Amino acid sequence: MTFCVLGRGSSSLVFFFFTTKKRTTTTITTAASTSLRFLSSTNNGNNNSSSSSGTVNKRITKTLYRQLLRWCKASSSSSSSSSSLTSKGDDDDINNTIPLTTLVPPVHLESPNNLNAFRLEVLAGIPAQSVLDDPIVARVRTMLPPQAEITRTTLTVPIHTVQDVQNVIRSVFRLNMSNTPNDDDDNDDDKNEKGYQKQRLAATFTALKSLNELSDGYLDAIQVQRQSHMDRTGVAFRVGQVVQHQQERWRGVIAKWDIRRGGGGGNPATRTSLTTKDYSDATTNTTNTTIAGNTGNQNVVYDIILDAGDAHGMGSSSGWSQAGASELQLVDDAALVRIHSTLLRDYFTRFSARDQRFLPNELVAYQFPVDVVNPNNNNNNNTISTTDAKLCLELIQAVQEFAGRLERCILDETSCPGDRGMVLLHKILERLQAVTKGDVFSRQERYQNKKDDSFSPLTTVAHHLHALLHLHLEVVDVNHQRKTCKEVKPKIHFSLGDVVRHKRFGFRGVVVTWDPKPAMDVRRWDGVQEIENPMEKPFYHVIPDPNDCIRVFGGERSTRYVCEDNLELCPKADRNISIDMEPVWTRTEDGDYKPPDEIKYRFGEDMEDDGITERCMTRIQDEYNSLYLLGRESTVRDPLASKLSLQKLIDFLQVVDTASDANPVQETIKEMRKAHVRRDLRWRLETGVSELLSGRGENAMEIYKMVVREDPTYAEAWNKLATCQYMYGKHEESMESTRKVLELDPNHLQAIIGLGLIHFENEEYQQAVKQFRRALEIDPWSPIGAKLSMTLDLLDKILIREEILD
Repeated sequence: MTFCVLGRGSSSLVFFFFTTKKRTTTTITTAASTSLRFLSSTNNGNNNSSSSSGTVNKRITKTLYRQLLRWCKASSSSSSSSSSLTSKGDDDDINNTIPLTTLVPPVHLESPNNLNAFRLEVLAGIPAQSVLDDPIVARVRTMLPPQAEITRTTLTVPIHTVQDVQNVIRSVFRLNMSNTPNDDDDNDDDKNEKGYQKQRLAATFTALKSLNELSDGYLDAIQVQRQSHMDRTGVAFRVGQVVQHQQERWRGVIAKWDIRRGGGGGNPATRTSLTTKDYSDATTNTTNTTIAGNTGNQNVVYDIILDAGDAHGMGSSSGWSQAGASELQLVDDAALVRIHSTLLRDYFTRFSARDQRFLPNELVAYQFPVDVVNPNNNNNNNTISTTDAKLCLELIQAVQEFAGRLERCILDETSCPGDRGMVLLHKILERLQAVTKGDVFSRQERYQNKKDDSFSPLTTVAHHLHALLHLHLEVVDVNHQRKTCKEVKPKIHFSLGDVVRHKRFGFRGVVVTWDPKPAMDVRRWDGVQEIENPMEKPFYHVIPDPNDCIRVFGGERSTRYVCEDNLELCPKADRNISIDMEPVWTRTEDGDYKPPDEIKYRFGEDMEDDGITERCMTRIQDEYNSLYLLGRESTVRDPLASKLSLQKLIDFLQVVDTASDANPVQETIKEMRKAHVRRDLRWRLETGVSELLSGRGENAMEIYKMVVREDPTYAEAWNKLATCQYMYGKHEESMESTRKVLELDPNHLQAIIGLGLIHFENEEYQQAVKQFRRALEIDPWSPIGAKLSMTLDLLDKILIREEILD
């Protein structure tokens, strides 16, 4: 049985698959098999009778089906204390109040292990129109949500509510219940089906246990929490509000609260005899802290998600803190309310600029029903102004149009890169075609939304920009590495895929990557100390033969990092090594290995395609560069660039309602500022970044100085130079370089932040606050808010100290 875990939920809902066709005796081999005895008592011990055992199997299946549906009815009750199981019909209405999206990942089913293969193919529309000719399958399709993914061999269904659980149960039962054209008791497929039936019945009991654990571990506790949070007496703050600790000064978002009182005890949901059985050898004890009664002194405790910058400053690794109401105050400064934390995505959907608070997701809103001021304003049901909607539409259309332009960069060279074995170009073309069609959301994101059109325009724009941005970053990265590798290629003795032998230790292996110089200090390594100037020699990443490693080192080893002087090519007769390489690496007749296209391209290898790949990749990068240059102009002349201009992106940052949606916009603006008419200067800027990331900041600084000497109007080169100077403590020089950036580009966000940081280091706090606020006016989601908060606190302390001295 295959189960696809795509959600963030803690519960693993394992599903069930069964048939109702008459079969010969099937032995249940699971640990739960003893629980079937009472169901088969009418067989009178005649287990050898095909008819009798078939009847028993049919009775078992229907009983399990009923039990699963009864769990749905019990779990869907709006109050755990009122849940009860009856023998009502399958089509009773269900109260779908508990949202399960964050608790239960999508259910993934496969044929023939889980589903009847013929029925699933009909459901998938193979052959065409077949679903219309089969009333059972047609009924199943109406029960599945629009986000369900159906192929000829798999069915994946997202779970949002208990109703979805019930629909999956009914769908599986119907798909497996009836005879199909291939159901012949004498054929081989039927014999295999007996084994599948055994698997489906066994999985059914696992499903019952899993559903029971879901109730015990989550649903019952959620119901208790909801009831306890109906009374807000004595509760000062609401979930989603941004608060600040009055003494420690950290900021955060109220994620939940509890009123700690004496007494307690929960009332779990009623369950059937089957779902309460324990099928494991060990009993798992789950204790749920509950709140009951209205007696005792109230003590409200708030669980708060900390701002990432504040958490770092206070040394918090968890990102959480607890506090009482008397310790907290609301943050009323609009520049400080946009909190940054990856934990927020598990509790909130977006930030409401109107309400100055974060809006809880469905599950949190269910647990804290009175905290939600305007339920219709939660989740993705947000409305934006006509102006903002127009801006979103322009940006989406511009990204899709530009993706189509990039497609031509490939299609003008070759119409079928996949058929010609150009894997790298084929993958890029597929990604561009997806963007052109607006297919920018992942499977997980689609599963988590109840409707296909439930993504907000703001999120849709952000995902389009994300897709375009990451393709650009990858193209720039591989093109820059290829250029660098081709320059040093004459000094590299071994090629990717060569089978080599270590001269000293004797193990053999395959070269998978190389560095023109070692990426770390290797001078004291074994086997390197005798080599002259090892820091100037090429080093190779070699995957060694495991048998050789056992012989040489006494155990298997992972990738070895070896100096070129210590390697030699293996003779052909000695290349019969046993290495578990990735499938994309293919073996040649000579015993070497052929690397995949992307790795070949990165390391300057001959692509054996008459230069098509390199021309396409260069043209794609040039198209990006041209678009970004035009988009930076104050008066944009190109129609496409005018829709994706720098100013449009800055305007969009003002309305974005999540930090994750702001990120691709911020990064696109950074890339736009790197563009230059001269490709060599753009490459040198990238080389400086590589040097800086490798810890060679002095080298990077010299590269940037050369760039600004050649073009004093290249604002981004000045900004990179200012960054290096600041990192190395040259604050006065950094200040001069930063001011040069702002002369050329007054709204350069990183330069404004950099200027504020220099003022902060110089203890010029008023000037630092001015620059930080200016940065947040341009980008409300800039993480510099944490530094602004710290600076304001320092100013308050200085003011208090001065008042005391006076």
